[in-house]
Amino acid sequence: MLSPNGLLITFGIGVATTFAWQSYGDAARQIIANSYPQLAWLAPRPAPSAHSAPGTIGLAAQAAPSPDQQRLNAMSLDLDAMRQNVDRIAITQEQITRSVDQLGVSQEWLTREIRN
Repeated sequence: MLSPNGLLITFGIGVATTFAWQSYGDAARQIIANSYPQLAWLAPRPAPSAHSAPGTIGLAAQAAPSPDQQRLNAMSLDLDAMRQNVDRIAITQEQITRSVDQLGVSQEWLTREIRN
């Protein structure tokens, strides 16, 4: 059986892994699909594109940021969200640790009371 700290660490790793997969899952699936052709079904599906009027294609292409810039912006937002989630996990871990410590103190007190 895991100790409370081991359980907390395992839980934290699971939460961080979940958030990382949600943030970078499409990129990871694309890498796996490119590396192993038999797993091509894992590749993310392209988003449906909206049809535009013929004259607006050039304007949209000029105004749109490059794919690298879009990816960098998305990664920056994902990183900020990940930092916030890690901060929340750290705060929750501290609260759980305090609760476990208080429970230990209460248990010691009860043990002394029963013996007296």
